[in-house]
Amino acid sequence: MNEDKLYNILIAISIIGIIVVLVLIFTTKTTESFTELYFEDHQDLPSEYLLDEYEFEFTIHNLENQALDYEYNVYIEYYDNEKLKETSTIEKSNIILEHDSTVTIKQEFEITKEYDYAKVIVETNGQEIHFWLRSEE
Repeated sequence: MNEDKLYNILIAISIIGIIVVLVLIFTTKTTESFTELYFEDHQDLPSEYLLDEYEFEFTIHNLENQALDYEYNVYIEYYDNEKLKETSTIEKSNIILEHDSTVTIKQEFEITKEYDYAKVIVETNGQEIHFWLRSEE
C-alpha cells in the first residue's frame, strides 16, 4: 500500500514537472536579434556586363532590438584569370536605423575597366552580400 502511494506521488510530481516545463517553453519570449541584408529584385541583377552604367538596390532591416548605426561599403572587385586585379569603391556611408526599421538604398555605378569578371559587394556590420558579372566579350 505504501508503494502505491509512493508511485502515485511520483506520477503526480512528474505530471506537474512536465506541465511547468511546457508552460516555461511556450511563455518564454526569445530576444533573438539580427539584421537582414539583401538585394531587392535579386533575379533582375545583371550577370553580364559591357562598359556601361548599372544600378541595383539593397535593403537593410534592423531587428537588433535597439537603434543601430549601420556603416555600409559598396565596392567592385575586378578579376582576370581568377585573380583579383583591382578594387573600386562605389559608395561608403552610414545610416542609423531604429529597431524594426528598413531602408532600401539604390546604387548606380559605371564599369569602366575590361576584365573577365567583376564582383559587386555590399558590406555592413559584419555581413556581406554580392553578385558576379561576367564580361560580354
